[in-house]
Amino acid sequence: MGLADSTIKTYCSILSQFFEHTKKTTNFTEQEINDYLDYLMIVRNYSGRSRNLVMKVIRFYCRELKIYKLLLVKRQIKQILKNIENLKDNNLFGIEIEKEPKQFADFMIKGGLNQNPILRHFMIKNL
Repeated sequence: MGLADSTIKTYCSILSQFFEHTKKTTNFTEQEINDYLDYLMIVRNYSGRSRNLVMKVIRFYCRELKIYKLLLVKRQIKQILKNIENLKDNNLFGIEIEKEPKQFADFMIKGGLNQNPILRHFMIKNL
């Protein structure tokens, strides 16, 4: 990441307080973030500058988390495609993958892919 140790400590401290306030580390809404920032200004008397730093750190975290999730999905899709390459003529149980991607995605979901909501969302969204 290339961040200084002091920056990492500051970010961790800010995020720990945010996670404690929201009672979760992922899947928070924009409204929850805004409510937390308002809480800092009103209840904790944060300055505008300090509030903006907190907002920046939360956005950084959200962006990095999204990139991490996308990398995991990409790795899982590569593995699926690698396994598919071994199938003759790209045909899986009568489904021509290139011609019928929606049918293939449905087959994969019914075959247990629904255990991974990130991958399921990615496949369905991009068909």
